[in-house]
Parts: sequence; structure tokens; C-alpha cells
Amino acid sequence: MHICMLTYYYWPAPAGGAENQCRRLSAALIARGHTCTVLTSRHNTTYFSHEVEKSGVHIVRKLTMEAVIQKIRNSDGPQHLEGKTEKCLGSGKKAVVPALVKLRKKITLWGAYAVRYSNIVVFVLGVLFFLGRKRHSIDILHVHTADWIAGIGAFAGRVFNIPVVCKGADMPVFPPLDGVPMAAYCDIWRRKPHFIALTQAMQADLVQNGVSEKNITVIPNGVPLPKQTVPVEENNDFLYIGNFSQSAAHKGFDLLITAWAVFHHQHSSSRLLLLGGGDALPWQQLARKLGCIDSIEFAGYQTDLTPFFRKSCCLLLPSRKEGISNALLEAQSWGLPAIVSDIPGNREVVQHKRTGLIIPTGDSRSLAEAMRHLYTSSLLRREYGRAARKRMEDFFAIDSVAERAVTLYNQLII
Repeated sequence: MHICMLTYYYWPAPAGGAENQCRRLSAALIARGHTCTVLTSRHNTTYFSHEVEKSGVHIVRKLTMEAVIQKIRNSDGPQHLEGKTEKCLGSGKKAVVPALVKLRKKITLWGAYAVRYSNIVVFVLGVLFFLGRKRHSIDILHVHTADWIAGIGAFAGRVFNIPVVCKGADMPVFPPLDGVPMAAYCDIWRRKPHFIALTQAMQADLVQNGVSEKNITVIPNGVPLPKQTVPVEENNDFLYIGNFSQSAAHKGFDLLITAWAVFHHQHSSSRLLLLGGGDALPWQQLARKLGCIDSIEFAGYQTDLTPFFRKSCCLLLPSRKEGISNALLEAQSWGLPAIVSDIPGNREVVQHKRTGLIIPTGDSRSLAEAMRHLYTSSLLRREYGRAARKRMEDFFAIDSVAERAVTLYNQLII
């Protein structure tokens, strides 16, 4: 079977959970004797247009204008006009010119949207051209996010007679389509594939948004299982893994730092390891304000998480919204207990008082108390960690997830 994965970002670019799952699943499918091609963007000209990973996955990258978009978004132009002054005609006084600031902002925004439109159009044309040429050899098109790219995938599948699967990556499943060409049509098309829901809650969200229940299959994210587990009873450091370019409304960075400040003032020998790309400066400033900055290591984006898992005693995940976190799956596969917020994706993975602790969402006091509870009981950490590893083996191993995906593919091909 030849499966074509469609995802906008892919290795070696820093990517999120959906993209990492795409890579894991692709490698697992190759190991089962299938052919797997990842169709993605070439938003960085240093990436090859065609490449084969060590796992045997073929990568096809289609040209975009992403670099131009980033240049416009990161330009120093209009924001540096704020509060600046210019001489008024006929006087020696200086005055702020807000109208000029507004105009420059609008021009920059329009430019960004124009480039974004062009970027999407160029990429979509490349995708359609590739799928058109390969339509007789591709058995399944698997899209990994339910945003605009799912609409393109569904449309291409209809045109070229290729069955299409779309996996929901987050909750809610369908994000807004801001700045997308023909957004209304794209929104209609992105609801047409057969969906993979990560959880029962995600399935309910899809049904509520007009997707027929018969077009939904529940398959969780998967994780490779390391050969060894972590001696969590011997470790003292807490671990957090997340993307700092996402908001606190999503990831709960404010809750994390606030709770840590309370916990650290009581248990000063422990450290908090924070991993993830993006701008962590606001959270560094909050930690400094709360007096706990010296106990936190902002390690940034890491390609190899193994050393951090090995020196941690527990994973923290206070997200306000989440699909099924890859970081959570990986940590539990290493035998780390977890303290997580009470949201559907987390409840799907963590069993309260068995593989970790589930706390009320948005409650920093409960998070601090849960940290204290596990930190002061090495035996409890070991018990939860062993149960977590067993649960990963039984329900979330990538080999099992890949097998369930193949079963679904075969049903759609028939």
C-alpha cells in the first residue's frame, strides 16, 4: 500500500505534535512493508525538494513563500514608529503622528496577507500537480491537521479519486481559517474526509460540527517505547515540554510558573526543566518577579529529549486545551508519572492516582500541591511510573496505532 501523508511542516523543521506523529506513523508503516511519501512545504530553501529518511520515508517538498512571510512579520517597520515624533509644519514643536502609524500598520498587514495568499496558492498548486501525476500509485491520502490543508486534501482526493483521511490534531478540531484564500469553500471541503479522532471527546466535537459519526474512527496518538525506563524515585527535577510560541490560554505557562514559585519556596532543592522553542522571555520575567528564576532551566528547543527524561521525576502538563500531547505520551513511556490538567486529551492518557494526578484546569494551587504530593513520596512516583509504562505498552505503542491505521486504510480503499 502507498500512503501519502500531507502536512505543511515536517522534519527537520521544528514542528508540533501533529507533525511529529506524522513522522512516527510514517516510519512505522514503512517497517510494515508499506510505501510512505510525505508531501510537505519547502519553506526553507536549504531543505532538499526530494529526500529519503533513514527509515525509508520519502519526503517531497513543494515550494512556498514562507520565508518572505516571516520577513514581513518580523520587520521592524511600523512598531518602531510607536511613540516616535515628527516635526509639525510651521512650528518647532514635535508631535506624535498616529495616523501615519496606523497607515504603516495597515500596509504591512495587507502585505502580509497578500504574501500569505500567494504562499498558499503556490503550495497548493504544487500539491495538486504532484497528486495528479501520482494519482494511480497512491492508495490513501492522510492529512494531519484539520485546518485549510485538510480542505485542499479533500478536494484533491475527490478530483483524483484518492480516499482521504484527516486526523484531528487539537480541540476544537476545526480552527478558524483566518487569512486563507476562499476560506468558505475550504471550510466546506475540510469536513468531507474520513476523520481520525484522538479521543471520544474529539469525536463528539466532530459530530457537533457536522461530521457524520460513521465517518469517524477513534485512534489515539502513538509513541515508540524506549528499552529502559527512568528511576523516578531517585530524581528530583520536574519536566515541562511545550511550544512557547503558543499562548498561555493554550499551554498554561502562567499556571506553571506561578505554581512552581509556591512549590520551590517550600522545596528549594528541586529544579524545573522547561523545554520548547519560541519566545520564553515573558515567562522568564514572571519567574524573576516571583523569585524562582534561579531554580528554572529554560533549555529551549531540543532535538533529543532523552537526557531530560532520564533526570526527571515527573512531567507537568497544565494545558488549558490539548489534543493528545506527544510529550505526555513520551514521558509516560519512559515511566514518568504526570501531573496534568483535567481536559479530555489528558484524561485519555493519565489515570488519576494510578499513572499520575489529574488536577482542576486553571488551578495553580492544586498544581503546586500535586507537585508536593509526588515529590515527597518516591515510592508513589515509582508506582505511578511503572503503571504509566504498562499503559503505554497496552494502548499507545506506535506499532499498535499503525496497525489500526492500516485497518482503516483498507476499509476506505474497498
